[in-house]
Amino acid sequence: MEKNTSNRFYENYHSSIEQKLLNLLNVISLNTRQVYQYIIEYSRQQPSSELSEEAHHSLGDLFEQAENQYNILKKSSRVSLDDLENLIVKYISFLRITLSICRRIWAQFDLPLMISGISILLASCVIMLFHLFADNQMSVLYALIGGIVGAAFAISSLTRFLLEPFLSDSNFSTLDFIILSASIGSVFSYLIWFIKKHFYSFAPFHLYNHYFSFDSFLAILFLVLHTLIFASNSYTVFEDRISVGLLQTFGIYMFIKAFSTKYKRSRMKLLIFTFISLVAIRIAAYSTICREEQMPYCVMTFYASSANSLSSPVVLLFLVAFSLLIPFIIRKIIFTKDFDRIAPIWIIWIDWALRAGLILSAIYWIMDNRITSPSEDTLYSSNLITDQGFKWAKNFLVRMAFGIVIFGNIIWWKNPLCIDNPRESSNDVEVSENIYGPSYFIFLTIVYLLLVITQKPMGGLMLSVALYQIMSLLKIFDIKRDASQEKDTSFLETIIFSLCGTLFFFSTGHQATISSIQWSVGFIGIDEANFTITPILITLNTLSSQILFTCAIPLLAFWNRSSNYSLTRTIIYYNLYNSIITTSTAIWAAWFRRHLMVWKIFAPRFMLGGINLLCIDFVIFFIVVSYACTKVIKRGVGKVSNTECEQKLEKIK
Repeated sequence: MEKNTSNRFYENYHSSIEQKLLNLLNVISLNTRQVYQYIIEYSRQQPSSELSEEAHHSLGDLFEQAENQYNILKKSSRVSLDDLENLIVKYISFLRITLSICRRIWAQFDLPLMISGISILLASCVIMLFHLFADNQMSVLYALIGGIVGAAFAISSLTRFLLEPFLSDSNFSTLDFIILSASIGSVFSYLIWFIKKHFYSFAPFHLYNHYFSFDSFLAILFLVLHTLIFASNSYTVFEDRISVGLLQTFGIYMFIKAFSTKYKRSRMKLLIFTFISLVAIRIAAYSTICREEQMPYCVMTFYASSANSLSSPVVLLFLVAFSLLIPFIIRKIIFTKDFDRIAPIWIIWIDWALRAGLILSAIYWIMDNRITSPSEDTLYSSNLITDQGFKWAKNFLVRMAFGIVIFGNIIWWKNPLCIDNPRESSNDVEVSENIYGPSYFIFLTIVYLLLVITQKPMGGLMLSVALYQIMSLLKIFDIKRDASQEKDTSFLETIIFSLCGTLFFFSTGHQATISSIQWSVGFIGIDEANFTITPILITLNTLSSQILFTCAIPLLAFWNRSSNYSLTRTIIYYNLYNSIITTSTAIWAAWFRRHLMVWKIFAPRFMLGGINLLCIDFVIFFIVVSYACTKVIKRGVGKVSNTECEQKLEKIK
C-alpha cells in the first residue's frame, strides 16, 4: 500500500514538472521566433549592419536546430525531462547570443572603463580638497614620481594582471591602463605624503583656519544645486537660466549685505557696483540661442531671425558703441587713480590700440553682415561676391585687428607698467598696495580683444558685458574684503567667476549641442578653410567665455594686494569647482546611459564639461601660470625706475 502511494506521488510530481517545463518551452519558443523575425527585418532595413551576416549564419543555424528539435518533441508520444531542458537551454543560448550581438551593434557601455574615469575625476577633486587644507606646501615631485611608477607598472603588464579579474567584459587598451595606473600612482603618492606630514610628523592640519561663514554656506549651496541639476534632463536643458538665478541670488545677497557696511562711501560703492553687476547679468540672460528641447519656452535673440544667421542692425550699432566706450570704462573703473601715472605706452594701448582693434573688428562684422544675403545666409549677393577688392578689404581689416593683439602682447611682455609717483624725490616708483592687479588686467584686455574678434556681433557685445562684469565683481569683492577684514580669496568668489563663465557661454550663442557651433567663424580673415587657423578660430569662439574668466581668475588674488600668497589657493578653488561640475555630468551621464535622452542631453553636456575642464587646465597651466602670472610676479610694477621705463619706450619707438 505504501509502495503504491509512493509511486503515485512520484508520477504526479514528475508529470507536474514536465507540464511546467512544457509551458516554459512553448513560451520561450514563441519569444525566440519573435526575436528571430525582428532580426530578419532589421537585417533587411540595415543591410550594412553587422547583424545581417550573423542573422543568416550562426543565429540562423542555431534557430533552425532549436526549431527542428522542438517540432520533433511535439510529435513524440513521450518526452523526457532531459530533452526539455536541453531544448530550453538552446533557446536561451540563442536569445543571449542575439542580445550580445545587438548590444555590440547599438550602444556599447564599458562599465569598468566608465567607473575608472569617474574614479579618477573623484580622486582629483579629493586631492585638491586635501591640498587646500595642507596650505599648498606639497611639491609636485611626489605626485610626478607616483605617476611615473604607476605608468611603469602598466607598461610592465603588472596592472593588467592585478585588475584582470575585474575587467573580464571590458575593452581596456594599453593606453587606458597607463592612464589609470599613472593616476592611481599619483593619488597614492600624495596620500602617503599627506599622512606622513600631518599625522606621523604631527604637523598642524589647518582645518580650524577655514571657519564656516554664510559665504561658505552660499558657496556650498551653489555647488550642490549646480551639481544636482544634471540629474534632470529639464534642468540640464535650462542650465543657462539656472546660472542666471544663482548669480542673481548672489547679487541680492551682496545688495543686502551692503547696508551693513560700516563706512558710507564703501556702502554706496558696493550698492552701485552690485546694481551694475545685476544689470550685466540680465543683459547676458537676454542673449540666447535656443535648442530643440527648450521649445516653446525659448525665444532666440542672438540673431535677428531664426531663419538666418544675420545680426540685427541694433546689435551692430551697440557693438560700435561698446568699442568706443570700453576703453573709457576701463580708465574709470580700473585705473581711477593711476591712469595718469602709468607708462605712456599703456595709455596708448588703452586709449588707442584697444579701441582701434575693437572698431576694426566691428567694421569687419558690419561688412560681413552686409554681404550676406537676407534670404539665404550661406550665399553672397552677386555684386559683392565678385568684388574681390571688397573681400580683400574685409579680411585686411580683421588681420590688422589680430596684428594689434600680437603687438599688444609683445609690448606687455617687454614693458612693465611703470607707475610713476611724482611726489617721491627718488627715481624709484613707490610700491603701491595694488602692485600686480593693473599690470595683469592689461594682459586680460589683450585676451579680451583676441576673443572679441572671433565672436559674431552679439557674441562680441556679450564679451564686452563680461569684461564689464569682471570689473564690477573685482570692485565688489575688494570692498567686501575691506569691510570684513578678510585677506584670502573665498570659495564663493571663484564660484561666481565660474558661474559667469557658464552664463556667458550661453550668451555668446552656444549650447551643449553640436548644431550650435558657429562654423562660419573658421573663415575669419581667410577665404578658404585652413587646417591650422580654422580649428583655432572655432575653439576660441566656442570657449571664449571660459578662457576669459579663467584668465581673469588671478585678479582675485592680485587685486589691491601687496603680495600674491593666495594665488595658488584661488586657482585650486576655481579648478575644484569646475572639476566637481564635470564629475557630476560624468556620473549622471553614466547613470542615465539607457535613458531616452542620453545622446541628446546628458552625454553632450558631459562632453562639454570635459572639454571645458581641459580648456581650463590648459589655460591655467600654459597661459595663466607659466606665462602671465610668472611675468607679473617677477616683474611687478614697483622698484622700476623712470629711466628704465623711458629706455624701454625708446627701444619700442
